[in-house]
Amino acid sequence: MNVVITGASSGIGLAAVKLFCENGWNVYGLSRQKPAWEHENFTFVECDVSSWESVQKARGQVKKPVDLLVPNAGIYLKAPFAELSVADFDKMMAVNVRGVYLTIKAFLDSMLEKESGTIVVISSTAGLNPLPLAAVYAASKHAIHGYANSIRAMCAKKNVRISIVCPGGVNTPIREKERTDYLPPEEIAKTIMFIATCPANTVVDQIIIEPRVQAIGDV
Repeated sequence: MNVVITGASSGIGLAAVKLFCENGWNVYGLSRQKPAWEHENFTFVECDVSSWESVQKARGQVKKPVDLLVPNAGIYLKAPFAELSVADFDKMMAVNVRGVYLTIKAFLDSMLEKESGTIVVISSTAGLNPLPLAAVYAASKHAIHGYANSIRAMCAKKNVRISIVCPGGVNTPIREKERTDYLPPEEIAKTIMFIATCPANTVVDQIIIEPRVQAIGDV
């Protein structure tokens, strides 16, 4: 089985790369920087997901049929709306929204043609709720929900499944400080694996997974 994972250099992406490699999958990890990790099942592909030219080039380096696509790359800029610049807005939308769109656009046709495949979009609970201190980030995640949900039925007709994973707080390098009470990225990787290995006639529309401190409101 072959999987393409974006944002593969750290956090959730790298955790997923490791888990799938260790379970015998052929893994293509797309990111701007090569992770400090190697495995016989891992192929690094340099890619800027916000650039169509870069994504097309990366697509050409994936030589095997793709069974699972994980658009995971994203950035998080935490600041009140009034403090974010137009450049900040453009950067976040370019990676978080355009990056998901371009990644799916590049790989979806082959899945539809062979009438099989799974796409697991990594979003956030920010895509379901308002986030006063990160309004643009929340808007970007709402946008990819709208995109994924809108193409789900079309893809299902060709036996291609689309799922959205919405993590709450995850202890990844994008955070300003370490939060050991948040979810380790390995838990999100396990969630992706669960979706990928569900029976072929099932579709997991969405999974919300958050740390206990968020569930009880102690954040």
